[in-house]
Formats: sequence, structure tokens, C-alpha cells
Amino acid sequence: MRGKSLVVVLAGLGLLAIAGCLVSGTFIETLDINAFYSKSDGEFHAHGVDLTTKQVWIDHQDDIKNISDVRVRATIEEMSGANDAEGAVYFSANGSYTTPEAVRAAADAFIVFSGLTVPAGGTVTMTFAESASYRQNLDLALDLVETGKFYLYVLTPEGAFDLYVTDITVMVTFDAGPSS
Repeated sequence: MRGKSLVVVLAGLGLLAIAGCLVSGTFIETLDINAFYSKSDGEFHAHGVDLTTKQVWIDHQDDIKNISDVRVRATIEEMSGANDAEGAVYFSANGSYTTPEAVRAAADAFIVFSGLTVPAGGTVTMTFAESASYRQNLDLALDLVETGKFYLYVLTPEGAFDLYVTDITVMVTFDAGPSS
């Protein structure tokens, strides 16, 4: 009888250990954003990213230990045909900026991806892997992403632009698990 009790206790502890492993780990969440135009004179606005509505985030929001990476995939077309454009993605906690100048001047908006040149009248696709080489201000981005909600703006670091952005996806990697 004592042997059976020991087996039951050990089996129970084993199940608890396995259950703990199932909710611990590294998780990747992706968020697709609808295609949009981004113009220096005209159609320009923020695009909200809300991780708090995604099931993986909901399941682990109380156990997130670390936001470890953020990347972007996007296809950007330069629509004017007049000049090359250096695409840049800014992150901000504020989604109310309505001009590129306001984003560039804002204390709470910062470049996260920059340096991708889109030729005049051409189209360039940045992959998740490539976006790491264009990334800046990663610590600021990870701190903002940790809130679960933020806004992104696509523009150029300076000058006029006329961009069409499609196939845009934000990928966030985070570690979660029970407290030790």
C-alpha cells in the first residue's frame, strides 16, 4: 500500500513538472497590419499594434519575464517615381500624430527600423531576418512592446515621401513562465 502511495505521489509531481514546462518557454506573436499609404503631404497616420488581444499574450501576460526581440516584415513601394526613399519605422506610445514632422519631433517617438532604400518608383521587401540589420533603439522598442500596445509610423527620417506599404507584419518574441 505504501509503495502504491509513493507511486501516486511521484506521478503527481511528474505531472506538475510537465505542466510547468508546457507554460514556460519562448513565444512568438505576429500581428498583421492592413496595407496603407503613407505620404508626407496627405494620407499619414499611426497604425496600432495591440498584443493584448492575441491569445498567446493573453495566456501568458501575467508570466512574461522578458521581451527579447521585435522585427518587421513589409513590402514598401515608392509611389512618386521622383526620388529614392529611405524607409523608416517609428514606434510610439502615442497614436495621435498626424504629420511626419510631429513624429520626427516627438520625445516619445523613435526610429526602430531605418536604412532600407526604396528606389524611385520601385518596390522593396524587407524580411524579418533583414529587419534585424536595420534595427535601432532596440532597448526602447522592447520597453514599449512590454506594455502590450504601441503605434507604428512609416515615413522617412527627413524630406518628402509617398509610400505604399503592404504585407506588413510585426513579430514579437517573449519569454514567459511561472515565477521561480
